[in-house]
This record gives sequence, C-alpha cells and structure tokens, in this order.
Amino acid sequence: MFICGEDDQLQPATHFSKMLTDRLREQGDTREPYYLSYKDAGHFSAFPAALPYLPTTRSITNRGKMTMTFGGTAKGSADAAKDSFRGVLLFLNKTFEDGF
Repeated sequence: MFICGEDDQLQPATHFSKMLTDRLREQGDTREPYYLSYKDAGHFSAFPAALPYLPTTRSITNRGKMTMTFGGTAKGSADAAKDSFRGVLLFLNKTFEDGF
C-alpha cells in the first residue's frame, strides 16, 4: 500500500512509490499495488501520520532557525487524512480477507 501527497515538499512521494513498485516487480512480486494519491496533499496528510478531523500541519519552525514545509493545502491534506483512513481500513480488510 502506498499513500502519497502529490504536493509533498519533503520527498517525491509519488515517484518513490512507483520506484518501490518497480523494485517489488523485479523481485517477483505479482500482487497488484494499492495506491492512494492526493493532488493537494502534502507530506503529513494521510493516516496514520494525520488523523481525520484534526488540524493539518503544513510546516514547522525550529526556534526560527529552520523551517520545514510539508506542502499541500489545509483542505487537501484534511481530505486526504479522512479518505486515507478509510482506504487503509479497506486495504487491510481486503488483504486479510484474501489471505496474507
């Protein structure tokens, strides 16, 4: 399962997810990858890093010395947190229903 914020400012999450899928294929994994990708979401915008209905964090500052920007809009990240929570539950249900 891969959950990506397409506006992730810390890492190219969508690109990394595709790279990991390619690597799994190279190793013989034939399972269908399960992606959740959110256009207006940033780095900490999906469950379990963000919980539905809690305020989103778009950046942090370390005593004014360094600011880390996570990307995404407040609405996009909140929507991703809400939807990804459901997506994780669906993924787990399907994974364990089909056998691990």
